[in-house]
Amino acid sequence: MKLDTNMNTLISEIMSGTNPSVLVVAPDKYNKEDFVTELSSRYPNVFWFDALADDLKLFCSSLLKKVVADDSELVYKLEQLMFWASDHNYAHVVISAVLERIASMKGDVLMVFERLEHLSKDRFKDLVALIKLAPSNLKVVMSGCNLRDCDYSIFEPKFPIIVDEEVLAQQGDVKEFLSDISDSALRLLCYMKDYPVIPQKFATTLDVEMDGVLKYLSRKGGLVRHRDDNYYIHPLVKEYFEGEGAVYQEEHEVPYPKALADYYCDNSLFYRAIVIYDAIGDVEGLNRAVKNIFGEHKKMVKICDYFINHPVCKIDLASYKDYPYIGIYKAASYAYRYMPNEALKVLSEILPILREEDRLPYCMSKYFEMLSYYELNEESKIEEILTALIAECAGENDDYIIVAICLLPEFMKFARYSIAEVEKNLSQEGAEEKFWYVKVFEDVASAYFVNGSYAKALAISKRIKEYLPHYVIPTRYITLKYYSGDVEYANKLINTACDFAVDNKVATELHLIYTTKALIARYFGRFDEADAYFDKAYDALPPYIVINPNEKSYLGIKKDQNASTYYTIAQRVMHKANNGDFEYARGLAHAFLKQAHGDEQCSLAMHSALAYAYYKMGDKVRANKYATLAIRSSKTRSTLWLLAMGIATNCLLAKDEIKDVATIVSRILRSAENNGMLMVIVDNADEIYAPILEYARQNHIEQDYVAEIDRALDKKHSSNRPQSKLAISMFGDVSISVDGKEIQWKTRKSKELFLHYILAGELGIDRNIIIDFLWKNYLYESAINNLKTTNNIIRKTLSTHNIDFKLDYINSKYILKLEHVDSDYHAYKALRTRYQQETSLTRKIDIMNEILALYKSDFATDMNFEEFKDERKNIKQELIINLLRLVRQLAKQGDYMESKRFLSSLVIIDKHNDYSNMVAELDRYLNVTE
Repeated sequence: MKLDTNMNTLISEIMSGTNPSVLVVAPDKYNKEDFVTELSSRYPNVFWFDALADDLKLFCSSLLKKVVADDSELVYKLEQLMFWASDHNYAHVVISAVLERIASMKGDVLMVFERLEHLSKDRFKDLVALIKLAPSNLKVVMSGCNLRDCDYSIFEPKFPIIVDEEVLAQQGDVKEFLSDISDSALRLLCYMKDYPVIPQKFATTLDVEMDGVLKYLSRKGGLVRHRDDNYYIHPLVKEYFEGEGAVYQEEHEVPYPKALADYYCDNSLFYRAIVIYDAIGDVEGLNRAVKNIFGEHKKMVKICDYFINHPVCKIDLASYKDYPYIGIYKAASYAYRYMPNEALKVLSEILPILREEDRLPYCMSKYFEMLSYYELNEESKIEEILTALIAECAGENDDYIIVAICLLPEFMKFARYSIAEVEKNLSQEGAEEKFWYVKVFEDVASAYFVNGSYAKALAISKRIKEYLPHYVIPTRYITLKYYSGDVEYANKLINTACDFAVDNKVATELHLIYTTKALIARYFGRFDEADAYFDKAYDALPPYIVINPNEKSYLGIKKDQNASTYYTIAQRVMHKANNGDFEYARGLAHAFLKQAHGDEQCSLAMHSALAYAYYKMGDKVRANKYATLAIRSSKTRSTLWLLAMGIATNCLLAKDEIKDVATIVSRILRSAENNGMLMVIVDNADEIYAPILEYARQNHIEQDYVAEIDRALDKKHSSNRPQSKLAISMFGDVSISVDGKEIQWKTRKSKELFLHYILAGELGIDRNIIIDFLWKNYLYESAINNLKTTNNIIRKTLSTHNIDFKLDYINSKYILKLEHVDSDYHAYKALRTRYQQETSLTRKIDIMNEILALYKSDFATDMNFEEFKDERKNIKQELIINLLRLVRQLAKQGDYMESKRFLSSLVIIDKHNDYSNMVAELDRYLNVTE
């Protein structure tokens, strides 16, 4: 294809620009295909997707099949995540893994998505997510004929480059395009017109010469394309054969759609066959295709994904007894769309037949039966079905039973196995090869969490993460890290989780993230920050709260989501009560208690929150009442249960109404220790748990754990102590100040040694190296004494200025650790690491701007020690190289203004090199642009 100058210019702009997406939108009569084909010819790596050929209703499956096909193990692990459509481990995780693969490829990558008018809104959102997270070497082209009604705001902040009919040529005449092929070939094309994707091998089976004809037409371009062993026929060809070309229509013994579906089925492409059989109403074919998708366990990962994301089975039969596999499809369609009675009616017909004929689909059908009863809130019926199923399958492959039960929204509730038994089975050799492996593992973690075994829940999640690094640990388990007392690690995890949730638009647990960040901020005494995060958490709550069992979310009742929602509300109530806003706290808790409708976990949360609010108001009678209700409504140990126990015990101790105080106190402390809930006591030790801890100390109850609580309290009080802010400026002449005032060091060497420690960081400095730096010409014993004296000066200076620090001597090395420090050198090192890892040019520009803002002058210009000189040289050289590469990359992509701006910085920093030629060249481009 030869493009005109304007089109070539447009393609060059697309390739050189930083915008990750291109939208080619125009009616079919315009030649979108030639434009996209020409663009693709310029890229070394191209992945093509067609909304019909690749079934983009299964968006993630299609991505994996094309982009990650060479890593079958990774594909299967990611498919295990897709198996049950987990809230926080589904499309965004798969998309991230795919983009990670693309970022690692050599050369630029183009992804083309065609016929997007056939893409659903939900899958279009997945495509937009892919574009927003695209690495710098990826360009995404979306092509369709009627995408004008698209909500373009979802592309913020970068809208696609639009290519429309104003720049596209019109398609040639179809009749002329087909004029030089035989009448027999035209009759075959007319026969195939209804399905725009023709497998190359299938064309050969229809007529030995047809493959050659289609290959010839594809070389002409425009209306026939050949890719991935398929021929793609333009819609205008069908339009021609339905109009002027209808003379080539002739009767065939087998209609083309059926012939194509039979071909797919015979070649194990069962899902493609199902789509066609269902569309044309071929009962025999559909029954056969559905039966075949149950062929082996590894194929099971796709079945539920298919049933969920495709419309209800179109074929309606008076009876499904002769076609039980269509019955499975029909029942699944009903069950996944909250039509449980319709599903049960179909299942009553087919279950007796499948029970005798085919165990795996039989057990899958039993799952749809139990799911229907779950939606009807008839849990006793589920238990009855499951008991009978276990008895039926006794001695057979346990996988059959697991098929039926592991998909249930509350698997462990109905499993009839203990958590330990299920965990043991998951640890057996070969368990990870089962399609349900990740799903059941996550359910085990959830069961531990519900039971209050927080440490075990987090440990299970870490095991899943080891198996599949792309797995995202649920936020509620990160919260456990906080309650276990590992506040610093929890802070690190929650910040990572927050970045991931914001980048990937994962809103389901954002309220939990902000609540945890609020708790951590409050722990460190940052109360204004905590207040802001509690507000953010409340604003991020789901738009609905599902308590009524007749109100459903898309894939079943998310009761665990309800629990996390009410937990967030309870934390807000307690925060407001803690700040003295009693009326608001009490009103909020009462309002949501009314909505809880007796749900165990939700009622527990609101009763505990009310108890806390009344306790803070000084009304211990009502506090005890609601704390007691919370304890009675809870069957498991949890943070809110422990809080209620503390409030009730505190109230009763004050009235001397507990007969066996020692037992109650021991129970509280053991529950906190065994379930990793240290911080519940620590955060409320000054008020609620004070008399309980005092009683434990006086009566020597759980002494080791009480000592651990006391250590945690000391650590918290230390963290809350107002700390001075140490500022270290190391670009230019070194400056060390506290709260804006320069530190006056007792000796010059104490300042120099302090700066050596800053330069060494966490690696520390060997004692002999320090001596070589500062006391090289001294006797060894004298040098050691000087070193100790200087270290004592550093300690005293930092303590005098109320700086939180630790100077350790470990394995012959001194290591200085500082808290609350603002260091431009540390900031530079963090930015340098981010810059090296970043793939997006836009983000590289932002990071380089931050680096240049720090680099006011050379590093530590008044320090003449060799290691400072070496670091000064290294920083400068690295900065010069990075700037030079950035200038060239920006110029290559046509962003000459930005390129010139960074070149100006480079000229100032690197005064020893002559950049006049580069400046002149950029100026010429800028003048042309103007």
